[in-house]
Amino acid sequence: MKLSKLIPLCAVASAFCACSSPQVKAPEAILPIPEQKQVDWQKMETYAFIHFGLNTFNDREWGYGDTDPKIFNPARLDCEQWAQTLVKAGMKGVILTAKHHDGFCLWPFEGTDYNISHTPYKDGKGDIVRELADACKKYGLKFAVYLSPWDRHQANYGTPEYLDYFYAQLRELLTNYGEIAMMWFDTPEMVTKEQSRSIRRLIERLQPHCLINSRIGNGLGDYRIIEQKLMNEIDPKPWEACLTMGANWGYNKYDTVYKKPDMMIRNLTDVVSKGGNLLLNIGPNPQGSFPQQTEPGLNAFRQWIKTNGEAIYGTSPWHTYGETSPLAHGKREEVKEGFHDAVFDGTPVNAIPDFRYTAKG
Repeated sequence: MKLSKLIPLCAVASAFCACSSPQVKAPEAILPIPEQKQVDWQKMETYAFIHFGLNTFNDREWGYGDTDPKIFNPARLDCEQWAQTLVKAGMKGVILTAKHHDGFCLWPFEGTDYNISHTPYKDGKGDIVRELADACKKYGLKFAVYLSPWDRHQANYGTPEYLDYFYAQLRELLTNYGEIAMMWFDTPEMVTKEQSRSIRRLIERLQPHCLINSRIGNGLGDYRIIEQKLMNEIDPKPWEACLTMGANWGYNKYDTVYKKPDMMIRNLTDVVSKGGNLLLNIGPNPQGSFPQQTEPGLNAFRQWIKTNGEAIYGTSPWHTYGETSPLAHGKREEVKEGFHDAVFDGTPVNAIPDFRYTAKG
C-alpha cells in the first residue's frame, strides 16, 4: 500500500522527523485546476531575487532615470560565483532585475543609450543578463527576469510609442537568452486589461512554459505575490512571498542590519508549510559581490537545507500548517502592520517556539 508522508518542520530546533499514515482518497478537484507549469513552479519552493543596477551605485531604492551610466563598473562581478553561492544555499532559481523603474538596462538593448553598453563595465561589451543566464544553465538554476513596465528615463512613458519600446524589450529578453522560467513585472497600476492580455500573448508565444507573476495586472498572472510579510493561513493557489535579507531591495551602504539566520529559516518553513514559494532578495554591492552581511543567512540556509531539504522540496501543505509549541507559554508572533515598501517589514520580529508541517505522497 502506498503511504503518504507527513513531515513536521521545527524551525527553532532546525530538525524534522517523519511519520507515515495510510493514503486516503483525494477529493475531487476544485476549479480552476492549475496548469502543469504552475505545479512544477510550486515544487521549486525557494529561489533568489537579485536587485542590481545603477541604483546600486547611488544608494537609491528607486532611481529617477537621471544617473550617469558611467558610474556603473562592478569590477568584481562574477555571475558564476553568484550561481554557485545560490546553489549551495538551496536556491532553485534566480530572478534578475534586467530593468528597474529607472529604465537602465543590464543588457545592450539598442532601443536606448541608457544601457550597459554605455558603461565602463567590460569596456561597454558586458551583458549581465547573458552572463547570469549562462551561469544558471551551467549550475542547474532556473533563470528568470524582472522587467518593470514603468520607465522613469523614457520621456514618452505612457504613450503608444512607449508601448512599442517596452514590447521590444520584452521580445528581446524572451528571444535571446534561452529558457526564461518566470517573467516578474512590477507597478501595473497604469496597465490596461488589453495591454496585460497583449503582454501575456507575447510571452505565451515566445516562451510557453514561462510563469507570469500577478503584477502583469488585471488578474492575468499565473501566481500572486505578497511582499515583505507572511500569510496567515494555507492558500492552495500558487503564491510567492518575496522578502529582503536587509531593509532594502537594492544595495545601500547604510543598510547594515540584516535578518538573523534563524528568522530567515523560520520564514522559509512558514512560507512552504502554507503552500507558497519563498523569493529571497539579495542586493549585490557596487563591486558586484554579495554583501558580507548576507553570508550568515546564506550559510545557515546551506546547512539547514542539507539536513532538512526533504521537508521542503517537492512538498505540499498538510491539512494544518503547524501548531505552537508548549515551550511558547502562550506567546504569539508579533507582526507589524502596514506597507511602505523598503521601510516596511511585516515578517515576525520575535521567535516563538512552534512547529510547521509539510506533506509528501
